[in-house]
Amino acid sequence: MRNLFVIFTLFSLGFCVSITESYADTHTAASPSYADVSAAIAAADAGDTVNVPAGGGSATWTNTLYIYKAIRLMGPGKDDLTITKSGVAIYYNPVSSSTALRFEIDGFTFTGGIRLCDRNYDGSYSAKNQTAGTAKNSIVIGNSVIGGQIYSMGDFRGVVYNVNFTGSGVQFSIMGSNATTYNNFGGDVSYGTAGMLYFEDCTWSGGASQAIGTNNGSGARWAVRYCTATGNPDGGLPIFDTHGCQADGNPGGMLHAIYGNIFPLGAKVTRIGLNQRGGKTVMFNNRFTQPSGGEEIYQQQNADGDADKYCAGAGGQAVVGPNSSYFFNNWMNGSIDNCYISNNVYGDLAENVTFWNYNASCTSSSCSAGIGCGSTAPTGTCTTGVGYWVTSYSPCSTPPATMADMKTYTQSGRFYKCTATNTWTSYFTPYTYPHPLRGGGPSAPKSLSVGPSN
Repeated sequence: MRNLFVIFTLFSLGFCVSITESYADTHTAASPSYADVSAAIAAADAGDTVNVPAGGGSATWTNTLYIYKAIRLMGPGKDDLTITKSGVAIYYNPVSSSTALRFEIDGFTFTGGIRLCDRNYDGSYSAKNQTAGTAKNSIVIGNSVIGGQIYSMGDFRGVVYNVNFTGSGVQFSIMGSNATTYNNFGGDVSYGTAGMLYFEDCTWSGGASQAIGTNNGSGARWAVRYCTATGNPDGGLPIFDTHGCQADGNPGGMLHAIYGNIFPLGAKVTRIGLNQRGGKTVMFNNRFTQPSGGEEIYQQQNADGDADKYCAGAGGQAVVGPNSSYFFNNWMNGSIDNCYISNNVYGDLAENVTFWNYNASCTSSSCSAGIGCGSTAPTGTCTTGVGYWVTSYSPCSTPPATMADMKTYTQSGRFYKCTATNTWTSYFTPYTYPHPLRGGGPSAPKSLSVGPSN
């Protein structure tokens, strides 16, 4: 990294001022080989850009590329370079830092996957990259093809966008930092903020048995929006799956948002859209099509090793089972598909208690159960917990036909929650789209400081 010092005189003020601009360096690998890319990264500092040339259009790596500093790893374009590496191609584990870090990958095709981790190097969880309940590490992965999975372990925020997942099986898994996450985030963060890891404008084209991974838990906070599946995944397994409290004591997922997605599915008789076993979820404005019409959305407890509804040591956060979740305007073959209870071993799950569904009888003037939808904000009577989606774009019963319409319809809306009897409160507005971190930022200047000259 280099610094540029500029000194000039402000005659009108009668004193001199020095301005220091820090510009990030750009390093270009000699070729896309593992050795040359590793060498370029070794020469870079955090904040620098490492460009990888197309070379002959392909390279085979026999080793996983480990990266321990926040750099921008920029390829020539997903159509111009394919990195062949089975298993994990890139493993990112940032060092502890008191400053915000941003790691970016753009413009590659990987036959393998990418792993993101902010655990300690001995594998234990820590709060090294959290400050007062904020995930300092930003992840930006865009304009690429990934044949493996993205596996995130820790408290990252940021965006994965314009990525085509072509593999079979789990496509991505998002895990938090277990009790550390619950301790530092107070058991919750707000929807519609930058504090989640967003997947947007992504495509699943590999015909995977599961479009989304099953290992979503341990305090994970993520959002999937405006994605589609073109490979007609047909394995009868969940597209979205959130863990509850697991047998090893790890807590469930914390916060999940699923909206504006279009999934054409195969002919499996029973296909699970969401298997929610923990945390809070908002799932709305999703369109599923399936020949047999067997899409399902449900909550359950004590399944697949989830032993208890509460996890000891989870920062005192007692509620880690499914709770405070809202499901509305999820269309299956043009009809609304609501959430139901699949397994209620503890007896805690109940509609209008742990989750709320779309209810056409819920209006802006009176709502006693479920979730309503209309063009004006609710002002009437309401029962605590009910919700109301406000949008002026189109009738709530009409599923948008195109992704462009889905985005307009969804981004224009606002969700209200009845937080106390007859008290409506704005609860959720979709986060800025496109995500502000998309497309990278200028590599210079990185910082600007002003002070008296010597």
